[in-house]
Amino acid sequence: MLFPSERIESKYRLLSQLAPELDLALEGSFTDNLAAAIRTSSLNERQQALDRAIEAYEKALDKALYENGWMAGDE
Repeated sequence: MLFPSERIESKYRLLSQLAPELDLALEGSFTDNLAAAIRTSSLNERQQALDRAIEAYEKALDKALYENGWMAGDE
C-alpha cells in the first residue's frame, strides 16, 4: 500500500510524462489552498488547510488522468 505522498508522486510523474502541459494547469489547485493555509492564524487551521490543499491536488491529478484515459475510475 502506498502512502498518500507516494501515491500523489506516482500520479504526478505519470501526468508529467504523458501531458506536461497539464502539469502547470494543476498547480493552481494546490497553490490556492496552500496560500489559504499560510494565511491561517492557528496551527490546527493551518494543518486542515494543508490537508485540503493536498486532497485538492490529488483530485485534480485524478481528474486529469481519468479525463485523458490514463487511469480507470476510483484509483
